[in-house]
Amino acid sequence: IWRLLFVAALAVPIVIGIAIVIARRMLRPIDPIIAGADRVASGDIDVALEMRGRDEFSDLAGQFDAFVAELRRQRSEIERTDAETTELLGSVIPNRLVDEFKAGNRTISESLRNASIVTAIVAPKPDASVSEDDVADFSVGMATGFDDLADRLGAERLDASASALVYAVGLGSESLEVEATLRFAVELRRWTDRSIAEGDLPISVGIGVAGGDVIAHVVGTQRLAFEVLGTPRRLSEALARRAAPDGVLIDAVIAGRADRRWTIDRVDGLEAIDGVPLDGWRIVLDEALAGDGD
Repeated sequence: IWRLLFVAALAVPIVIGIAIVIARRMLRPIDPIIAGADRVASGDIDVALEMRGRDEFSDLAGQFDAFVAELRRQRSEIERTDAETTELLGSVIPNRLVDEFKAGNRTISESLRNASIVTAIVAPKPDASVSEDDVADFSVGMATGFDDLADRLGAERLDASASALVYAVGLGSESLEVEATLRFAVELRRWTDRSIAEGDLPISVGIGVAGGDVIAHVVGTQRLAFEVLGTPRRLSEALARRAAPDGVLIDAVIAGRADRRWTIDRVDGLEAIDGVPLDGWRIVLDEALAGDGD
């Protein structure tokens, strides 16, 4: 009996040790699956186990990879939809307000001091035969070109329609950024002159510039719009409509603060706005385009 007990005492630890080794070898294939699950739980879905075999662990790893691949597909779809939404909102409201609107704020309103408003209006040349679709197509291309210039020169698009684009320079600045505004307006003029000449289009673009304080706010929820209200907004549009074909007109505020390097001429006889006389000054484009106002 003592001999049997002695043998049993020696055999039991050996058997237990062998069992542990076998169990570890059997469960070792699940370690990568556990590690992958931990990575997914922490937000990392760029995981692929790619375990080969015909056992239960390989099947489980294959199901895990399929699940993570579906997560990646859904993430890509969400990112694509978000990018499309951002682009769509950016065509209606200023880019700096897109994130705020997407976060749920539907009552966006702001008072913008010392804003220089630049409005460009597209219209057929007098007695020209051009369709509304041609004007709209040119406006789309103009919006792309103007937006590139705005990004480069520090301007911001406020509004857009089939025939008009509205930008602001120096929003919230302590003083009007007249120099930057005039440079932006001249660059817009340069872009439109080149595009119209290259396309041999019977289209003219008038550009108006006015400075002062405005109020901007988002309007609507189902049909979104962004409105800019105030005298500079109204004046810049009026000046753009009254600009000579392919010209730039600025208001008294901008003209009074323009550097002497800019050559500007007063324009008399402009059509009044609601009975109120309209004062305007014309930038001498030959000199401005040749030297960029320097």
